[in-house]
Amino acid sequence: MSRISRLGRSQVSGALRDGFDRKIAERGNIPNMFRVAAHRPWLANTLDAHFAAVMGSGTVPLMLKELVAVQASLVDGCQYSRLAHAPLARQTGATEEQIASVLDFENGPFSEKEKAALRYGLQVTRDAAGVSDEVFAELARHFTEGEMVELTCVAGLFAYVNRFNQALRVEPTQPGEGADS
Repeated sequence: MSRISRLGRSQVSGALRDGFDRKIAERGNIPNMFRVAAHRPWLANTLDAHFAAVMGSGTVPLMLKELVAVQASLVDGCQYSRLAHAPLARQTGATEEQIASVLDFENGPFSEKEKAALRYGLQVTRDAAGVSDEVFAELARHFTEGEMVELTCVAGLFAYVNRFNQALRVEPTQPGEGADS
C-alpha cells in the first residue's frame, strides 16, 4: 500500500489540474506517481514537464527510450515503472521478445545501435561513474552527442522516479484510475 495518499483530479487546481486533464485525455488515467507528487504541486508540475521533455522530444526513437526505461526499472527492481513502461514500449513498436530480453540484450533481437544504447543504459543505471570508455565509444559510433545526452537523461530520469516510487511504495496505476476522483 502506498505510504502517501493519491490526490485525484477534484483535489487539485491550476496548472496541476490542467496536467491531470491532459493525462486523462492522453492515457485515460492519471498515473499514481503524479497523484502522489501532487501533494507538492510545483514538484508534480516540474516532474511532468521533465518527463515530457525527456521522453517526448529529441531524435532518439521513443521505443528505444521506453526500452531503456524498462531496463532501468528492472535493474532497480521498481515494479511501478516496469508495469507502466512495458506497455508503452509495446505501443511504440517494441516486441514482446525485446521487452523480455532488455537485461539480456546482448543475446536479444536488437540492432547493434540498440545494443549500444542498452549497454550504456545498463551501465549508467548500475554505476554511472563506472561507464567505461569502451562502452561510451561504442555509443558514440551510433549516436550524436545530443542523442547521448537524451539517453543519459532517460537513465537518470528513471533512477529518480524509480526511487520515488519505491520509497513511497506507489502502487501501479489501474486503467481509468484517478480520472473521476
